[in-house]
This record gives sequence, structure tokens and C-alpha cells, in this order.
Amino acid sequence: MAWPKAGTVSVVNGSAIVTGTATGFFGSAQAGWGFVGPDGRVYEVLAVSSGTVLTITPAYQGATAAGQIYALFPTMSLAHDVVASVQALTGTFQAVADGPGQGKFSTDVVKLGDEDTGLGWPSSNEVALKAGGNWQLRLKEGAASGAAVQSSATDATADKLLLTNAFGWGDKGAPVPNDNIDDIATSGSYFLTSAVLGNSTLPAGEAFSSGSCLLQFQYNADNAAQILIAHSSGKMFTRIKDGGAWHDWISLIPKRGSGPTGEWVRFADGTQICTKAITADSGADSVWDFPAAFSTTTNLTVHITARSSANAIIGGARAPSVLAVSWNAHDTAGGRTATPCSLRAEGRWY
Repeated sequence: MAWPKAGTVSVVNGSAIVTGTATGFFGSAQAGWGFVGPDGRVYEVLAVSSGTVLTITPAYQGATAAGQIYALFPTMSLAHDVVASVQALTGTFQAVADGPGQGKFSTDVVKLGDEDTGLGWPSSNEVALKAGGNWQLRLKEGAASGAAVQSSATDATADKLLLTNAFGWGDKGAPVPNDNIDDIATSGSYFLTSAVLGNSTLPAGEAFSSGSCLLQFQYNADNAAQILIAHSSGKMFTRIKDGGAWHDWISLIPKRGSGPTGEWVRFADGTQICTKAITADSGADSVWDFPAAFSTTTNLTVHITARSSANAIIGGARAPSVLAVSWNAHDTAGGRTATPCSLRAEGRWY
């Protein structure tokens, strides 16, 4: 390449500054080049400050002069500097080439400007995602853990990844909080232990054993529904929670019973039927005490039929209470008759 020598320079004896006029130092000369001064001596260029200012070494030794010719020429120093820089870079970059350059990392990979968030390896054969300095999701041996995963089968924290046994699904039933089914606040499948049976409100008069199961359907904190299955009998019961209070249990299988005053059956929809075989009194009204009380007299009906085909009867019942009814039987001539009768009362038990 041609030596740069456009324009003229001004020099001062004893000064390291060379000032140019119509020169183009910047971009055409570099530190390490040679400068041939007006005095014919060769100086080293230390710095190129602008298109018109150079710094040389040693300081200018000739006489002070202005508007003088000059010349700049390249040396091998730049090539040596490049080689040295490349060698230093190669030594520094070798670890990068052997590690990240081959997809291998010895430390966590983090986000620039958010260095507590990234990808890491907490232990051997484990990979994990970190955010806010905490391991949010850890994967090892086909299983997930971390802050983004349920801490237990009954952890109801919003938006967490569910465990296989979350709320009793996919494995055995979940444990009952506080060993009391009245305290369950999340939908799920639950198993009842002896402790749960001892602390919970269960259907009265029914037998339950460990292994009984319960399903809960949660609407909100104050409204829910439960289905209870007795392990010993297979009977099913249901109840609802309304306004924060649990209602009584209702059997999904008709419940039957009997006593001295007859038999009764209760259905899940609230229907109750009481029956009794009894002989009418020929002199006065008879009183039938229901074997099970009704909850209301609204739509409570009593039916009376003869148990013998010898004579037709007309059965009559007075307005019943929830506990009993007065009734009588008359023959076709209008007289009271002591005829065996079947009585049936139908109404509601809740």
C-alpha cells in the first residue's frame, strides 16, 4: 500500500504532538506505525487522536516548523498484536469450546439481567428450572418435584402441578384433614381410618369400618356435597353443605325398620311409607302410632283396606299428626266393624 502523506504537518521541537493540515490520520494510520518527520528522522506513532493529530515517540527532535511534508508507513507491529490477541483469545476460549461449545455446562445457565432464573442440574441425573432463586420444577428418574408441584396429595395451592395421588385420584384415597370429614374443603376421594370414624359426623344407626370411602364435590368454601360408601355393608349415603353447615345424611338405598306399631321404609327422595296390620275397634276409633315419625303432615295420607274378603268395609281416618292417626272401619250398612285391616301411611321423613 502507498504510504499516507496527504497534506502538511506542523511540529514543535521537544513535543510529541504532530498537528496536520488537510491530513487524514484517522483511518489511514494506526498505533505502531512509523512517522517520517520533516527532519528526516523516523518516529513511532503512539496514538492517532483524530484526522489531524498524532502522538509520536520520542518527542520531535528537529527544529520547530510548519507546513512541512511527512510520511506514514505501516510496520509488522499490528500483525504481531493481532497474533498475540488471537493467541490470548484461543487460550481463553478453549474452555468455552470444550464446554458450552459442545453443549456442556459446568454451572447453571441463567438469564442475563435476571440471574436467579434459569436452567440447572441440582444433582446427578437431574435437570431443573429455577426462578427467583428457587427450584420450581425438578425432574429426576421420571418424577417431578419442586415449588411448582404439590407438596402433598391434599395441597390445594392454586396452579400447582398435581401428584399422581392428588386428592385421592390415581391411587388410594387421600387422607382426611384433621381426621374429620366435616373439615374437608377440597374435591377428591378420601379413605376413612378408625380415627376418622371416631371424629366425624356419620349416618346415625349405621355401621362403618376402616376402608369406608368418601367422595367430596366442592363448590366453594360454604357449599359442597359428599357421597359416603360403607365398607362393611356397601350402603351409600349423601349429604350437602349449604351456607357453611352440613345437612343430615340421606341413604341412597331405601332404609327399612320395624317395631311393635308396624314397619317403615324411607327413600332418598324423602318419601316415607309406614304399614301395619291391625283389627279395627267396633266400638270407638282406633289409634295407630306410626312406627317412624313423619316430618310434616302436608300431603300425609292414610289408606285403610280390609284384610278379609268376607265383607267389604269403608275405612275412615281423621287428620293425622306426624306421630299417629285415629281411624275406624264401617261395614256397608254403616256400622262399625271389628275387621282385620291393613293400614298404610305415606308422607315425608325430611
